[in-house]
Amino acid sequence: NRTRMLWVSEGFTVYYEWIALRRAGLLDAEDVLNGSGGAGGFRGLSLTLAAYENSPGHLYQTAAEASWNEWDQPSFGGSNRGGPRLTISYYEKGPVLAALLDLKIRHESQNKKSLDDVMRGLYKEYYQEKKCGFTDQEFREMCERMAGATLDEEFDGACTTKPVNYPKYFDYAGLDIVMPKELAGGAFGAMVRDNNGKLAVTAVEPISSAAQAGLAAQDEIVTADGAAVNAASFNQLLDSKKPGDAIEVVYSRAGATHTAKIALGRKMDNSTFAITPQPHPTALQAAILNDWLRGP
Repeated sequence: NRTRMLWVSEGFTVYYEWIALRRAGLLDAEDVLNGSGGAGGFRGLSLTLAAYENSPGHLYQTAAEASWNEWDQPSFGGSNRGGPRLTISYYEKGPVLAALLDLKIRHESQNKKSLDDVMRGLYKEYYQEKKCGFTDQEFREMCERMAGATLDEEFDGACTTKPVNYPKYFDYAGLDIVMPKELAGGAFGAMVRDNNGKLAVTAVEPISSAAQAGLAAQDEIVTADGAAVNAASFNQLLDSKKPGDAIEVVYSRAGATHTAKIALGRKMDNSTFAITPQPHPTALQAAILNDWLRGP
């Protein structure tokens, strides 16, 4: 059964993993906000947000489209295997949207309502009383009922690829978010260097255009956009592009030649989105933060 709501059904479960573990005392607030990352580390809100924002797919596909297209092009992890990453994962954008929606409802209701009330309301009204599921519009209406306000911008976040004003939402809870600075050019997602007249790939970022296209360390780039390249000319090519542009790379691995079309990502000076408390929150901001990330 097709639905545009997997960003809710699946993405919100990721969000409530964080919230439930925090309320059980198994995580602290910093874990939820920023996680620990690394192999086996817990990936909280900022790292999940970074995974989504640093993928070129967020320029092409909405959370609603990722949900609808799941049965055609499975996007678990947001990857089109063997091609450029032009999709997103609702397991990445869904929990971020849940957090922003939760903060918006708390702010508009003066912290009297939250996303918890939305989920309880849906369960009571549709499952217990009407014995049915809910539509996209009914979900939105329940959110707006709890917020006491229209939520056009918030639902645009699920149905468009418009940039999100993250600082505004985190400010509701007296939090600052360090936004990476975008640089000119397109990001390839791999380090290269000249090696005996060949352009060798020395490392590939785990979440990058190059990784999604299948490139790996020790591959050799033969041509880029039809021309032979060295490290200097390849970087010049990337600098001449913009995020979302695609380049065609021919590369060699173990004697076999492969071709990949790679959608470039955004070139950033920092790939993290650190979330930190403001020094002097208002009474409402402090109340929202304390209730949102409350422990046992």
